[in-house]
Amino acid sequence: MTLFAGGLQKIHITIVIPCYNESKRIIKSMKELRTMTERFPDVEIIFVDDGSKDDTYKILVKNMWDAVRILSQGNKGKWGALKAGYKMARGDYVIFLDADLSVGPGVLINVLADKGKHDIICGNRYKMSKAPLRRRIPSKIFNYLFVGLFGLRGVDSQCPVKILKRSKEMSNIINGMKEDGFTGDVEFFALAKKYGLNIKPIDVLYVYKDGEFNVAKNSIRMFKDLMRIWWLYK
Repeated sequence: MTLFAGGLQKIHITIVIPCYNESKRIIKSMKELRTMTERFPDVEIIFVDDGSKDDTYKILVKNMWDAVRILSQGNKGKWGALKAGYKMARGDYVIFLDADLSVGPGVLINVLADKGKHDIICGNRYKMSKAPLRRRIPSKIFNYLFVGLFGLRGVDSQCPVKILKRSKEMSNIINGMKEDGFTGDVEFFALAKKYGLNIKPIDVLYVYKDGEFNVAKNSIRMFKDLMRIWWLYK
């Protein structure tokens, strides 16, 4: 089910936000995003409710405004939601953010400054991360392995912010992805490298907020997925 709040005015930037059981914090994020869209009227927000079991969908509908579209689907995983949101987007650029806004919507300024020079702008958390050691250490180890295997220096694969310039090649990547979960980030960059897209890492302020996914508990599975994707695209 898709809900539309606004009209069909020209859209320059679409922000896609996957939501799964975010009822406790989504209102705060929506308030911040609403303030941002008041400054930038050519920005739309697509919230993808990924089969939440709580009141996330009801809260999204109750608090939506003209810049918002809401897509409700069965639970497919983070990248299942991101891919669905990308396919709905009307903007020339698509920004992926997490529902908790651990990296805030101010990153859209990078779109305006970049002026289309890069196909992908991706966040790097490691210079300005406000996360506990229990989160940073396994995350850094995983990303060290990712960079070593795929040769993408400066790319922080699991950073939530990704800014995509819409193109035929980008659509081919999104449509060709097989991963729907968190390791979709790795497959996305593997395909971006395969297609020869220009990737620009930028340092972003990352403020860690407790969520559903635990890196330490899932580290073995993530490592196996990393090796599987590397083997598939090497």
